[in-house]
Amino acid sequence: MNDETKKIIKDAFDSLPEELKNSLRKIDWSGRTETISREHGLSDEQQQAFIVEAMMALFGITDVQELKQNLVNDAGISPEKAEQLDTAFFESVLSPVMNTAGWPVQEEAEKTTTPKKTMKLHINTTEGSHGLIFKKPMWRVVARIELSDEELKLVKAHPEIGKMTLATGIFGDNLELECSVNSFIKGHSGVHYSLANQTNFENAIREGCAALKSHFERLREVKSGPRTEEF
Repeated sequence: MNDETKKIIKDAFDSLPEELKNSLRKIDWSGRTETISREHGLSDEQQQAFIVEAMMALFGITDVQELKQNLVNDAGISPEKAEQLDTAFFESVLSPVMNTAGWPVQEEAEKTTTPKKTMKLHINTTEGSHGLIFKKPMWRVVARIELSDEELKLVKAHPEIGKMTLATGIFGDNLELECSVNSFIKGHSGVHYSLANQTNFENAIREGCAALKSHFERLREVKSGPRTEEF
């Protein structure tokens, strides 16, 4: 890692909200990231590239949704291996850090056996800043949808639902991304450099949840058999 990259990462860390910085101090995210790289058999060069890309995603320099593609484009890692690294990073690093900061992207398993009956949207938006010299505002949105037990069964029975776009947003420096249902079930974390883009994305998430709910209702109607409609 060269001096310029180190400075960019340090400045990004310094600009993070205090809750997130405290969480990063409590959790050995660096050690966990190194462990992931070793366990997946990366070469020394790929290990360094993965660690840098992971830090940049964790500190909001790049969008966490871009991590998998960045590993393919910038680190020469295969798409299949990048998928595995992305999942491991979320489960071992991102989720614990966000949960400790009080911004859950993935809750622990329910301690009760009470069935979940409704879809819930968990969302948290925080304001920070970015830039080396001239600080500019940024907004991080952490969001996760919690499906009912019946809805989870429908997603498992129809995998194409998880691939559907739930919301489209503009992240970072005007990068437009389509975020799937699966990405919100797993937990989404993204950075916006414009308040308008952040607000539009939050609205898109809520509209997407309403559309997904309607889709589930339609599937229930199909399963229920013949029906008569009046006009």
